[in-house]
Amino acid sequence: MHSFHLLSQSTPEITGILDTVKEPGFSQWLVYLLVFMIIADRFKGWVLPAAIRRGASGDDTPPSAPPTPSATREELESLKEDFDTFVQSNRADHQAAIAAGQERVISLSQVMDRETGDLESAIAQLRDTLGAKMDAAFAALHLKIDPLIKASAAASALIDQIDKRLSRLEGQHTHEVRKLHSRIDEALRASLTAPRAAGHESKK
Repeated sequence: MHSFHLLSQSTPEITGILDTVKEPGFSQWLVYLLVFMIIADRFKGWVLPAAIRRGASGDDTPPSAPPTPSATREELESLKEDFDTFVQSNRADHQAAIAAGQERVISLSQVMDRETGDLESAIAQLRDTLGAKMDAAFAALHLKIDPLIKASAAASALIDQIDKRLSRLEGQHTHEVRKLHSRIDEALRASLTAPRAAGHESKK
């Protein structure tokens, strides 16, 4: 970039712009394009029209003669070649960065698909395992409950039999009690009538 060095010496206002390119946050493309336009306007006068310069300064007087160029045509052509090379190299860098970013996105997408597949497989395996364990637990519970149900049915039948026996015993007890009451009544009546009969016979 020998021509940049020469032009920066011949045009001091460009030196600050070239130094600014080194700072982070600036677009080098725009800065170098601005430098190229300033240099071309300074030495050729075909990029920035004179009317724009007059309008910006507020001066309506005809433009003065362009300054005598301090750089040769070869240096300007070298500057243009350097600028084109810079643009092409940056374009290649940008394309390489875009391609690398696309490859990274594809790689991350593949990793996410693989991780998602593994997660779905693990969930299905866990579901199958839990389902088998729950089925086994229900089967064991049924094995424990079935005897209890059968025992409960047997107990119910036994209770029914006991209830029937109690009912029969209650009926028999009631009958015996009535018979006993009847005998007691007869004995009482007999005991009451016996003294009267004895007194009647004694009077005779």
